[in-house]
Amino acid sequence: MKEKKKIPWGLIYVGLTVVVMIVFGLVNTEFAGMFSVIANLSLGFVALAVLMTGVFLVTEGGIIHMLLRAQGEHVGFWTTVKIGLIGIYYSYITPSSTGGQPAQVVYLRRDKVSVGNSTAVLFVKFFAYQLAFVLCTVASLIYMYPSLKRDDPQLIPIVLLGIAINGLWIIAIPLLFSPKILKKLCGGVTKLLLKCTFLKKRENYIEKCTALRRISPPTQ
Repeated sequence: MKEKKKIPWGLIYVGLTVVVMIVFGLVNTEFAGMFSVIANLSLGFVALAVLMTGVFLVTEGGIIHMLLRAQGEHVGFWTTVKIGLIGIYYSYITPSSTGGQPAQVVYLRRDKVSVGNSTAVLFVKFFAYQLAFVLCTVASLIYMYPSLKRDDPQLIPIVLLGIAINGLWIIAIPLLFSPKILKKLCGGVTKLLLKCTFLKKRENYIEKCTALRRISPPTQ
């Protein structure tokens, strides 16, 4: 029997997104001004932008590849570049960029990567990103504080709020790897699942949460 060809859903989604953007642009009366802007762009800067975008995408895939190899997962380099692209794409089309990491876990599962390892890798990557983001923002705020205070003092509280919100993730992510915190979270999730009688696989989820709660802390 002939094997059924896999439908390239990823390419279909990207194609539909491009079509929707083009249709939206043609309907929008301000879209016509984009052509004049493009015509006046410097070819050298456009080429530089394309080059830097390529470097970013390769680096994104390289980070995922390195972290997966550290977990003993043997995944091809260009596969991880694809996973990086998937994360960027789904982050852009979902509210508050919440769909990127879940989509990456799903696609890594299709490439025979365990959900536990892929989730851990993406947690570490997200933690490193948040840490770098907060440190760079703090450094920029310190450097630009005199000019901000003089020209736009109303922006300072907004920047501080952004640092606080993103800084909370730096504290929260390590706590998720604490056995005591994890057991409390699993207990809370179990109570919530007991109330969600409409879920078809509720019992399976409860069993998994119960199993996690029984895991003893690692010995030192």
